[in-house]
Amino acid sequence: MRRHSCGTSSLDVFYVRYLYHITFAWWLALLIPGTSGAVAAPPPAPPLAPVAATYQFTFYTTVQSSRGIQLSNLFLYGLEDEVIPFTAQSAQDANGNPNQKASALADGVNTTKWYEGQLVERGSSVVNISLSSPARIARYDFQTANDQPQRDPTSWDLAIIFEDGTLDVQDSREGIQPPSERFAFYGGFYTIAPPPSPPPPPSPPPSPPVPALPPAPPALPSPPGSPPLPPAVPASNIYFVRFT
Repeated sequence: MRRHSCGTSSLDVFYVRYLYHITFAWWLALLIPGTSGAVAAPPPAPPLAPVAATYQFTFYTTVQSSRGIQLSNLFLYGLEDEVIPFTAQSAQDANGNPNQKASALADGVNTTKWYEGQLVERGSSVVNISLSSPARIARYDFQTANDQPQRDPTSWDLAIIFEDGTLDVQDSREGIQPPSERFAFYGGFYTIAPPPSPPPPPSPPPSPPVPALPPAPPALPSPPGSPPLPPAVPASNIYFVRFT
């Protein structure tokens, strides 16, 4: 009968080493992030602004700290860049020109404008916006009025007005440079991050190298020169013949 050796076999050594490496790799994956082979989850998207039906623009400064502030139009856009209809009013409408009320901001006509003449005295000018139905304002834009570029607003807040009267600021701007042209658009302001631009198309593959031209063949040798002419026979009218 064959007896088994009491020593450690090569298979046992391999098995112990295998367990050691597996255990070490497992602990390494726990201690060092990213070594387990799992793909890290992308950061969560920022939360969307709440849906609301009432907003408020609060304007603070104009181009030259003029007493008055004015705009021709205000345009609101939703998440799909659709136009959001609205009405506008200001607490100062009753004291101003009846033809220059905040309602002109919503008529889409550049021949009318909103003007409020006590911005400096009050420290701000407030326009309340009422949407026809609750929506998220993703983007908005202003259009300058017909004259007085020093009255163009340069800083403001856009906020949601909740039912209890509290405000939630959605966008805040300072030091904006309005266009100097009249009836011009500011260029648009996003309250929600715009969609990323599509990646640029891949670069075309490099052109294959132009093969080098073969070397020019060697020049042909020059043809040999013409043989020399035989000596000319002397010319004479008298010849001598000798017989031997």
